[in-house]
Amino acid sequence: FHTANMPDGVERTYTFRRVPQTPFFVAVGMAPRDYLDDWNIELRNAMLLILGFLTATVLGAWLLRRYWQKIQNQTLFLETLIESIPVPLFYKDTTGRYLGCNHAFEDSLGKSRHDIIGKSVFDMAPPDIAQRYKDKDDELFSQPGTQTYDWLTVKGCEARNVIFHKATFRRVDGEIAGL
Repeated sequence: FHTANMPDGVERTYTFRRVPQTPFFVAVGMAPRDYLDDWNIELRNAMLLILGFLTATVLGAWLLRRYWQKIQNQTLFLETLIESIPVPLFYKDTTGRYLGCNHAFEDSLGKSRHDIIGKSVFDMAPPDIAQRYKDKDDELFSQPGTQTYDWLTVKGCEARNVIFHKATFRRVDGEIAGL
């Protein structure tokens, strides 16, 4: 291999080979742009693709962070709202397990949130009373919407008339998620 400048000013890389059994040599020359142009085009396209991917990734991360902050703010607002309601409030999944509650609900049961969440009414009330609550929940699940009823409850030596207002809630896909 040999590199040389030709009278036309184009640098070329040459290779020489003797033609067997003759006094002749064959010389082939090629300018770098002839064999590097396709490679440069592929390199440029790869760089553009990488740049596009990085731009999309950064934009996606920025949007995701923005929406995550919005969700966190909405969650914080809802938690603050639920905790500030002075009446007992709870929410359950479709199996009847408590997903959450407020301080007023904890106080009304005399139990901590840790002892409520993940449990069912059967874990916290006598079987006959628990069954009554479950039957009312089942009615509401079979006919989604709202439900209001009152019961006389006894806590310790104190009898109280409690009014229940319940409503089903849905997931984004429209399926009932709980009450």
